[in-house]
Amino acid sequence: MKNIALGIAIFVAAFHGFSQKIPDSLYVAIQEGIRLKTDKYQTFELNVGIHSQIWMRYMQLNPNTTDNQGNPVSHDVDLLLRQTSFTTHLAFDRYTFFVQTALTPQSHTNSINSNAPGKVQFYCYDAWGSMKIHKDYLIAGAGLTMYNGISRYSSASATKTLTADVPVSALPALSTDDQTGRQLGLFFTGNVGPFSYRTSITKPFVANTIPATVEFNKIYFQPNHNFSYKGYFEWQFFDKESNAMPFKTGTYMGQKKVLNLGFGFDFHPDATISYYSDGTFEDFNATHLAVDLFLDYPFQNRSALTFYVGQFWYNYGPNFTTSFGFADIYGNGLSEFLQGTGMSTLLQTAYLLPSKEKSGRVQPFYELTYRYFEGLNHRLIHHNIGLNYYVVGHKIKGTIQYENRPYYDTNSIARKSMAIVKVQFSL
Repeated sequence: MKNIALGIAIFVAAFHGFSQKIPDSLYVAIQEGIRLKTDKYQTFELNVGIHSQIWMRYMQLNPNTTDNQGNPVSHDVDLLLRQTSFTTHLAFDRYTFFVQTALTPQSHTNSINSNAPGKVQFYCYDAWGSMKIHKDYLIAGAGLTMYNGISRYSSASATKTLTADVPVSALPALSTDDQTGRQLGLFFTGNVGPFSYRTSITKPFVANTIPATVEFNKIYFQPNHNFSYKGYFEWQFFDKESNAMPFKTGTYMGQKKVLNLGFGFDFHPDATISYYSDGTFEDFNATHLAVDLFLDYPFQNRSALTFYVGQFWYNYGPNFTTSFGFADIYGNGLSEFLQGTGMSTLLQTAYLLPSKEKSGRVQPFYELTYRYFEGLNHRLIHHNIGLNYYVVGHKIKGTIQYENRPYYDTNSIARKSMAIVKVQFSL
């Protein structure tokens, strides 16, 4: 505990010293980013963005983790480029175009070198266009997009998260038939008074997890060309959030007064298949539902409370489960059961400490994820606790987070931990 407390103190002191040197003019310039406006066309605006997250991790690894020589490894420390992306956002008249390209997460195990065990890939996150059909009431668009259904954080902004990363509970198709939370399709969105909606019809990416020799009564993702149908609907009690962009904010740091109650769904027909010993097989639909509530409430002393709770129900087919870990340099060293037929509850809460200054804002947070998958018949609880330090809002911030995750193995659960220090820069 002393080492953790010392680490937090050093972290805050380092960022506080840096933030004190930022004058108001520079603070505003960083917040506005790189923009091009013309005097001739008042509605024309071009934004170019650069975003990067650098992580340092101390990891307790799962049992039976080994290095390349087969030696057992119980823990490790690494540096990671978790996210690096480049954005172009063009808006004029009734039209919006958005393109985001990104690098896959890069650790020391992947590079452009020919002898590297893994390769860095440069690919397209988003590429879509939209048009306002009738004011903000109806916006229609198409492309590779994150206008998802099921919940608020199914379309979370990776640059404006409350915790170190986007909650996996909100992304039931992650690692299967989407591309980092995105799919190709058509979307319709808008705000009508306090009512906000987004719906989409997409073509999920073909996913095939069927091995050469199948296990009977096990669920696999199968190749198919069916459309997927998604929707998310909110009632906004206080300030309104725009739907011109798909990305949802994890915390407004007291800059908005928001209370939203939402409901969503995601339906992909015949997404999975199971084979039986008598030579027959059965197709199953992937059907996911969620309800959630988001609160961001500012107080007069310039502090703010952020609260989120979401209840998720997943159905991939009988007893389906899957486990994985993000940027797992040992393959199975960080994996945990994250998806499966069953339910999950996600809770987040945070408090922005009062301050008269724009820079140097401190926000402790806590996140709880509760999962129950019928294929495991066991409760899984994951804890994240940490601290955000905002130098220039979400544009320049640091996060320190302690994670305690469940490791499930043959009806028993062990606990493993990870500590993350994240530095984020966005323009």
